[in-house]
Amino acid sequence: MAGQGMERREMLRVLALAAAASRFPGFQRWAFACDHLADGARPSTPARYTPQFFDAQEYATLERLSELIIPSDGSSGAKEAGVSEFIDFMVKTLCEAGLKVCALNSGRRIDPAKDFRNHRMPYEMKYRGFGDPRQRAQSYGYMDNEYVGEGIWEHGITYTTAPGTEWMWPRCHAVGGKTNFWGRSSARFGEIDFRAATLDAYDVDWPVTYEELSPYYRRVERMIGVASTVQNRPSNPDGEYLPPMKFCCLDHILRRGAEKVGVPYLPDRIAQLTRAHDDHPACHFCGNCTEGCDTGSFFSTPWFLLPSPREAKKADPSLRSVESHY
Repeated sequence: MAGQGMERREMLRVLALAAAASRFPGFQRWAFACDHLADGARPSTPARYTPQFFDAQEYATLERLSELIIPSDGSSGAKEAGVSEFIDFMVKTLCEAGLKVCALNSGRRIDPAKDFRNHRMPYEMKYRGFGDPRQRAQSYGYMDNEYVGEGIWEHGITYTTAPGTEWMWPRCHAVGGKTNFWGRSSARFGEIDFRAATLDAYDVDWPVTYEELSPYYRRVERMIGVASTVQNRPSNPDGEYLPPMKFCCLDHILRRGAEKVGVPYLPDRIAQLTRAHDDHPACHFCGNCTEGCDTGSFFSTPWFLLPSPREAKKADPSLRSVESHY
């Protein structure tokens, strides 16, 4: 379904197919890999699946390439549904469970040392950081310039805007998508969000509760590193945090004004490192994070979820040929 919008009816059809797939023998292997039992508690390994369609050689080749193939996630509606984030974490979880995963993206692999240029001076770049003037009319502005590698922002998608309005549709054409440039705000949903329908007397509540999801929030926070403070706000539950970002001068001015009217001024929950975390260095406040991070000091897919190209090739030499044709 890459390149197509996914309507609710289509989503229901996919879910129905997934339910039907659970009746096939091979589903047991997939369910085993996605099991969410506590650490140390694992079921016995399921019996090896017998191919129903491919012959033995074909199936061996298919299995060698990938046990799960994940298509491009750039289709319309994926961002709103959090599809990119779900796929990223699913790839990591399945790899850690022992499966071989092939994640297909429409763009190239990012090399932070070459593609993110925050530490370069304007005179080190051909157009002093502004980019080729012949292409500037197609630029998406502050984040689409010479400080970001060529070909990362996609310009080939046609869209229209209402008369008298200005709107841009920036799409990242590279592995990891907009996790390379996102705003990093990482707050938890609270019970008020999961029960919004009951509180509003309209529609239906989520089929899960905050208590059920809280352990998974905790797992993600530990993995990506979220900086904040304990704030005791039911609408924005507390998690497990690194030390918060320090307020700048403007923050202190705003906080004093907020205190006069009884409004708390608090640090955001932000996936940006205030101290070294899991082999990633702390942020050193070098510049514009929306142009990428060449030190891996905030969460992004290439830095936190995917192996480096060198590590991937070392683990699987066949990736050399895949990457050379990519």
